[in-house]
Amino acid sequence: MIRYTIHADAHKKQMIMYTFEQFNSFTPNVLSNSIIAIIDSLSDTLVNNTCMTNGNSHNNNNNSHSHGHHTGNAYKEQSGKYKHNRNRSGGGGGGQTSSIFTRPSETPVFKITTMEQKDGIEKTFNDIQILLNKLSAKNYHTNSEKIFELVHTHQLDKNDESLRKIGDFIFTVVSQNTFFSEIYANLFVVFIEKFGDIFQQILIDRVDTYAAAFQNYKYVDQTSNYEEYCAFNKSNDAKKATATFFNHLMNKHILTAEHIIKIIVELQNVIQNNMENQTANIIDELFEFLAIFMANTQNTLYDNHPDLIENIRVISKIAPRERKSISSRTIFKAIELLDKIQKNV
Repeated sequence: MIRYTIHADAHKKQMIMYTFEQFNSFTPNVLSNSIIAIIDSLSDTLVNNTCMTNGNSHNNNNNSHSHGHHTGNAYKEQSGKYKHNRNRSGGGGGGQTSSIFTRPSETPVFKITTMEQKDGIEKTFNDIQILLNKLSAKNYHTNSEKIFELVHTHQLDKNDESLRKIGDFIFTVVSQNTFFSEIYANLFVVFIEKFGDIFQQILIDRVDTYAAAFQNYKYVDQTSNYEEYCAFNKSNDAKKATATFFNHLMNKHILTAEHIIKIIVELQNVIQNNMENQTANIIDELFEFLAIFMANTQNTLYDNHPDLIENIRVISKIAPRERKSISSRTIFKAIELLDKIQKNV
């Protein structure tokens, strides 16, 4: 709906309201022409009202010279309405009327947005993305079946390369959403059951890549490069979501305890290697990832790896400011982590 409300009021306080409803059925040119026609009508009405006002003002000015001559009327937009406003200036008499609307010399051309048509595997990506975005507990069965059908089509083609690309795409989407992490984990379990080795191998490869990525982990400060800092935060959020996703898959017995232990060991090694020569920011961030893995697993996970608990206990006992790279934030996080692990017995 488009609504134009104009308060054109010299003396009679007339209000003209035009409302277009259901204008979606108009083509752009028909719509623009209709608007112009109504603007013309408005202009004529306003001109007539204004002229009456000008005439009265002109006569009054001729009878009295105690005030400056009235040289014109204008409608000025104030507080969301067009109000009558008099512009005064020295000099001669008669006024000229100016309409608030000016008809364009040419009919405006509306650009029509065209949607890019996708085909092949790109269309499959797009269709899967739409269904994944709609997935919820209520429609899980219906939408998941539609996704499986799309993937099954490529499986029938016996094109392992396409199936691998689709699997990688699906993993990226489902592993980076913390809010729907558990329902996406359930979905990925079924992918492995239905499509076997390809999706299982994708998962193992992603675990290895995830663990190795922390070896070159670098903190980005917002004062040095804000755009890079935003990208850094976005990457961190994706990594934290993936950590939660991995935990769900371990609890569903798709990932083994040793897969998670591998990531925990890598994180602890990077933290210990950088405790002496890094600022507190990078240790704070790395410990966030470590806490996600260690706080959401059963205590029995550490039966064969008591050193992993001991490493956290060492950090929890560091006095504030004792080490430049260990902030109070990390120390308190370590104390909290130990308490959560104990509760998971």
